[in-house]
Amino acid sequence: FFFLMIRRPPRSTQSRSSAASDVYKRQVSHLEDLNNEDVVVSWVKSNLKLSVFEIPSEEYLEGIERLTEHAVIFMGPQTDPDFAKFHAVGDKMLDLDFYSINDPDVRLAFDLPEDVKVFLYRRFNQHAYPIKDITVESVRKVVDDIKYGQVHNMTEAYWKSLQHGSKLMVLLVKKQKGVNNTELIEEFHRAQVALRGQKIHFVIAHAKNRKSDYLHTFSINFDQLPAVFFVEDNLTKMVRYLHEGPLTVSALSGFYDKWRAKALIPYHRSEDAPKEDKNLVRTAVSKNFYEFLKDKESHVLVLIYDQKNPKEPCKICTAFEQAAGLTVEANRDKKIMFAKLNAEHNELSNIDLYELPGLLYFPAKRETEIHHVQTPLDTYKVKQIVNHLNHVMTTNIEDLLKHTEL
Repeated sequence: FFFLMIRRPPRSTQSRSSAASDVYKRQVSHLEDLNNEDVVVSWVKSNLKLSVFEIPSEEYLEGIERLTEHAVIFMGPQTDPDFAKFHAVGDKMLDLDFYSINDPDVRLAFDLPEDVKVFLYRRFNQHAYPIKDITVESVRKVVDDIKYGQVHNMTEAYWKSLQHGSKLMVLLVKKQKGVNNTELIEEFHRAQVALRGQKIHFVIAHAKNRKSDYLHTFSINFDQLPAVFFVEDNLTKMVRYLHEGPLTVSALSGFYDKWRAKALIPYHRSEDAPKEDKNLVRTAVSKNFYEFLKDKESHVLVLIYDQKNPKEPCKICTAFEQAAGLTVEANRDKKIMFAKLNAEHNELSNIDLYELPGLLYFPAKRETEIHHVQTPLDTYKVKQIVNHLNHVMTTNIEDLLKHTEL
């Protein structure tokens, strides 16, 4: 059958194995004024090309699989009077891909009524959604209903189907005997209906046990479930906001309103900060970590370690404390601050330590730099590095490493 695409072919057809890639040619035109929206729109419309792809019948299923995530498909010949309306709608909806297939098997495969000529195909669940009226409004309503009007279970396939820039409301629940999540999930569905115009993906994740990957993804403990996160996914990272309060429609709507007003603080797993901490090596947690860095006249050295059971002795912490005491005693004229953070129960944004334990060194009179001592550490090396501050209070971490011969 004939396979017609308006604007551009699907990304997967550009491989050598694709029948369409043999006939697809990129066309480049010069655009003078990128800052003028009217000029850009006019240029896009004037440069739209129709590319016709013929896929052999034996490759029918493979051809369907090559469609983009959401594809709007017209069933019938190009001579059909409704095809002109379909083409006009496609020209106005540049964010979607429009196709034409003239093969009766398509209607049979998706069990579509005879009076339906256009449908939305979603590759994620391989399902067809009829579109009765060939108008921009009708197509947009069906697309938005499918993308944002349903509550989905979080699966690897669904997660991959999301595009960068997606907004998600994620409900994490325990999936175990004796726990009934039915009422909670129904309320989550009602919240989705209340917020369906905001283009938010509503997703449910079922954590089966304490080793669930979902707990790691959202940095939350099994005992804290159920919980709701609002997730803002951009090109660089996933920003999470934890909802604190009742899981009701009004509460979740208010939660989203606070995000729109930029009144939410991104979530990081954290222990509670000690109420009184007069120790030489202070205990840092995610909630108060950056308070240690406010005094830029002080040298700050932070030990990052991982210890699951806080009641067990921490040998490297002891070595750090002993070396810190000697350093402070020998440098009474300098402002030095020592801290330790247990990465097992706290997480930090914008700081990457690939091996633990590790040291973070913030020199005095710093601007924004953070220096990592990115070497496997033992008690001897920790003492060696910290004791070096007795002699060289350096602002150059390379010099620090050179003197300690690591």
